Amino acid sequence: MKLSDRVLEELGKMVVGDATHFPYRSSSYITRFFARCGLPFVHDGSTRPRSAHDRLAELNLGAKQSADLPSDDLCRVISELFDQDDFERYNERRKNQNETNQDYLADVQLALASFNKLVQRAGLIAYLDESGRCYLRSTGTGTSSASFSQQTRPLSHEEIVQRQKLADFLDTASEDEFTEKVLVPLFQRLGFHRVSSSGHTEKALEFGKDLWMKYQLPTSHWIYFCAQVKRVKIDASGTGGNSNVATALTQARMAIDHPIFDPVTCQVVRVRRALS
Repeated sequence: MKLSDRVLEELGKMVVGDATHFPYRSSSYITRFFARCGLPFVHDGSTRPRSAHDRLAELNLGAKQSADLPSDDLCRVISELFDQDDFERYNERRKNQNETNQDYLADVQLALASFNKLVQRAGLIAYLDESGRCYLRSTGTGTSSASFSQQTRPLSHEEIVQRQKLADFLDTASEDEFTEKVLVPLFQRLGFHRVSSSGHTEKALEFGKDLWMKYQLPTSHWIYFCAQVKRVKIDASGTGGNSNVATALTQARMAIDHPIFDPVTCQVVRVRRALS
């Protein structure tokens, strides 16, 4: 389904806040809004509603997972358009400016009703789920954007440059640099605690552990992990060295057999899982 130009024009006014009940967005806030939608659109200083309309017209031609709903990118824009936090922050700023007229405040329910009046002829309705997230549903087939899977999209120029920088880093980084700048932040984001890198300054004190950490189970018990990091390709050649699978296996066994000291609990504990 493609939305008509009339709908896109009114939707553009809603995005920039020129429509009643919607939070007003200046140039920088328009750019931030599209960035939250995962879109690399930057407002160039032109007329705000016209600029938003042009961007929405581009998205209207994009790929879609359902023929009964607009493009996936447009569904994402509409979903972000009714973010409750945007409405609350805008009203807070207006109240700090001593604005008392209720007609100039944003209201997500009235804004939702206004949007649904706009798209009802297209057989669409927007609704908020229990968490306050907005989705689109076809009134004819009942298809909802809530069932959409995460769809990949072409990378923007900035994302391509960032990917190339990451590839260059991975090609040149040492084991220590990869561990400290990639693995440590990654495991921390995954919920692991006390993520500690041993480094390679004194290999005799590693006991097969380049990295160790712990994870708390729902039962409040702690389980300890370690990781063995190898920059080179591991194979079964008989030349020996760190690239040999037998060496890696020996270091993994050493890591599990040798206990570690947890300075938080002041206890000596054993590693239960080894990652390589």
